[in-house]
Amino acid sequence: MSPNEIRDGWLVVGESAKAAAKRSPGGRLLVGSKGLGRLGALRLGRRATLISRPKAQPSVEYHVKLDWKEFDTAQLVEEIQLEVQEQRRPSGAGKGTEVLIEEVTFAWRPEDVKRLARSLLLLADPFGSPLGFKPSLETEEYADIVKRAGDGFFADCDYRLSAKVDSSGRGSAEVLNASGDILFKADHRELRKDDERPAYNTPPLSFDLWEFLLEGRRFSTRNVKLPEAKKWLKEFGGVHFYYRGVRVAPYGDANNDWLDMNLRRVRSPEVRPSTNNSVGRVCIEDPKALLQQKTDRLGFVENEAFRELWQFASDALEWMADQRLQQREKRRRSERQDTEKKKSEAEAKLAEVVRKLPKELGESVEKALTAQKEAQEAEVSWLMDERQLYHTLGTIGTTAAAFAHQTNQPLSIILRSASILDHLLGNPKQASFPEMSREAVQQVRHAADALLAFAQVTLKLLQHEKRRRERRSIHDHITGVTELLKPFLDLRHVKIDCEFTKQPVTVWGSRATYEAVFTNLINNSLQAFARQMVEGNESSAKGSDTRRIVFRTRRIADRVQVAVFDNGPGIVGISVDDMWLPGKTTTAEGTGLGLTIVRDAVGDIGGSISAEAHGELGGAQFNVEFAAKD
Repeated sequence: MSPNEIRDGWLVVGESAKAAAKRSPGGRLLVGSKGLGRLGALRLGRRATLISRPKAQPSVEYHVKLDWKEFDTAQLVEEIQLEVQEQRRPSGAGKGTEVLIEEVTFAWRPEDVKRLARSLLLLADPFGSPLGFKPSLETEEYADIVKRAGDGFFADCDYRLSAKVDSSGRGSAEVLNASGDILFKADHRELRKDDERPAYNTPPLSFDLWEFLLEGRRFSTRNVKLPEAKKWLKEFGGVHFYYRGVRVAPYGDANNDWLDMNLRRVRSPEVRPSTNNSVGRVCIEDPKALLQQKTDRLGFVENEAFRELWQFASDALEWMADQRLQQREKRRRSERQDTEKKKSEAEAKLAEVVRKLPKELGESVEKALTAQKEAQEAEVSWLMDERQLYHTLGTIGTTAAAFAHQTNQPLSIILRSASILDHLLGNPKQASFPEMSREAVQQVRHAADALLAFAQVTLKLLQHEKRRRERRSIHDHITGVTELLKPFLDLRHVKIDCEFTKQPVTVWGSRATYEAVFTNLINNSLQAFARQMVEGNESSAKGSDTRRIVFRTRRIADRVQVAVFDNGPGIVGISVDDMWLPGKTTTAEGTGLGLTIVRDAVGDIGGSISAEAHGELGGAQFNVEFAAKD
């Protein structure tokens, strides 16, 4: 800096020579517009000295000395005369600026040095290519932390998300494995999922995330050991923010989960990154200065540009989770099919071997195999009972989530009716006493029925005898569920219509399985009605304002078909493919497990299920098909 730049810029608090579009000699857009940050640093000690060696004057350097005792005793800052002294530059001294802070006012503990080392290292993006400068700290702690940052653990990540927003506000993303192979790829339409606001109103940016699945078996064949990876992630985990090449705190600091990754992970722990198992960065230049840093330089003002940036990063994380869920579900279905195929092939091969044995030996072996097969089938039957139990428990959970908050309504009705009765009993001679008291009592009875049903529904769903497999009419299964849930349906003013075929429709399986299917489908409709009411779209139902759920059955050859549809808003805010994935839900009260249970339960009894976003009545429609067992 020249003497004028020192006097008119560096020494003036609240002023800065930096401009939004001005670049450093290294090509980096400059940051900082207040000139306040240096003041806090200079006051770390009792004295500070500035030494500046301008490039244009290679033989001189300029010194400014600040003694804070003088400022502390002065009535006005202007009373202190600061002199810019010119001195001969020592031989070998290069260009640039030094600030010497003397008599630091507090003792530096090892943990303080470690925090400073981490901050300096992260300041210029050690995970990428810093522009223009590279901070360092000449201490043993800094050398250790630099080594840890550069240990090359990125090559051992399980997933890498690379997402970008271009100059037109269009996003894109891809997920790669450790070998650099692209696993998933998304264009703007797949990320945004919002037709009303197609472009992201934020400056061009990049978002990179490296995720590690912290399991011992995964690290058994890697160069890095699991404890080392955990220690590295503890030091650098989280998503850091680099604005014009410089890190902005507190994003990525400990306990600063600014993208809510940990909250998202709670919903689906297996396929979502967290601040404990991933490290990432958002890089943005922002040449038009749309983002505004706070006065204390800690974070950004949450204006539209920042909110849109946050939304893009969130959309990219959600898309990545969806793709991994779909991948897992495909793998699970494939493994199930492969297992069944291998089992059939093994049984056929074994039967062929037995046929080639001598008659007496073959009969003996065949008896042993029959006994073994019966024992295996008994084990499979036991496992199916356990699976049905978990389906039932899951159904109870989704039912509780759908109805629990509704208990407030009958409780409110009871309290209100009690208040009315109390008032009436105080004046029993009034003309309206008989009519109003009967109405209040009736309201109490309806509300009590709903509360009683809520208390009994879990016990009825858990009845052990319902897990016994048998032949039974599909109509019995449907009417059993609707009668069980009738008090709740009445409370929500929902009407169920059953349009049953007159043909025989007997199916095989346990009542628990069919109850899990139909209870969850009814819950799905009830949550859609609740969402419709909150959004004020009740008039969108076709034909009538009455909330309707229809069960329609028919028999085609050896198959039984059941259509379940309603006059709610339909499937919105999520694709028909994604809604089957565990943890995916569009309602605050939803668990995202109900339709996953439906799909698995239908598959367990050899059935199939499909969905339409808008069926016959405008709402969602589910088409379930089972084998007829006459």
